[in-house]
Amino acid sequence: TANFYISDSYQERFSPIDTRFFTASQGDHVIWLPSSFLLNDFQFSIVNGHYYKNIHFPKHEETIAKSIVDYIINSVRTYSNIIFSSNYTYVVPEEKFNGGDLQSDIDVALYDELNNIMLIIECKWKENVYTYSDDYVKIERAVNEVYKKQLYKHKYFLELDKQNCGKIFDGKIDFAGGIEKVEIFYLFVDKRIQFHNREKNLHVIPTFMLSYLFKKYSEDEALNLKKVIDDIKEKDTRVSYHRKRLVKSMQVEGKIFV
Repeated sequence: TANFYISDSYQERFSPIDTRFFTASQGDHVIWLPSSFLLNDFQFSIVNGHYYKNIHFPKHEETIAKSIVDYIINSVRTYSNIIFSSNYTYVVPEEKFNGGDLQSDIDVALYDELNNIMLIIECKWKENVYTYSDDYVKIERAVNEVYKKQLYKHKYFLELDKQNCGKIFDGKIDFAGGIEKVEIFYLFVDKRIQFHNREKNLHVIPTFMLSYLFKKYSEDEALNLKKVIDDIKEKDTRVSYHRKRLVKSMQVEGKIFV
């Protein structure tokens, strides 16, 4: 369990900059360390400094978002059982999706030959979700938007015809014949945000979390993509805000803050 606490005194002096302090729940204690400042600076201050100063990153989708795609592809190259594809563009003129043309591009597609499971990844860099107040409202809204506009469109395309799955991988796999129905999981990967709605099966994880899961569930040059996906499916995010005056110690949900 991770919590973030806002410093009122800091806000009063430097408003509207939102400064938070990271805490982690471990057993009966809630732990805070001086290094929390570093996480706070990395996660909230640096990434939003440009946003508050109205500094725009031109073509950030073609630069930062592309770097996520490249990072994922380079991470799976060494796994012998993983077939991968990136930046696959599809256009189906006769089909519509939510009233619009059925056309888009799939950032990353991974197929695990050993477990017959596929992972479709949409890579984004949401630069304005960490703002002053209601951060997780904005994050959840961003997740819903990515699934509605991108991932569900990919899902519709892949379910139109079994051969569409094979097209993503340049015909390296014949999904239309021989292979049993493949399980497909749709995932949003961002540069830094993480949010999970287990009930609706909506998930966004940062690149470093995906990298960790790849290493955790790989052995002898083989990646168990099913275990990676099952791990993500089990995650759920709960958000609560607490406003406390800190002196030396405090109670958080019955736990001791140190």
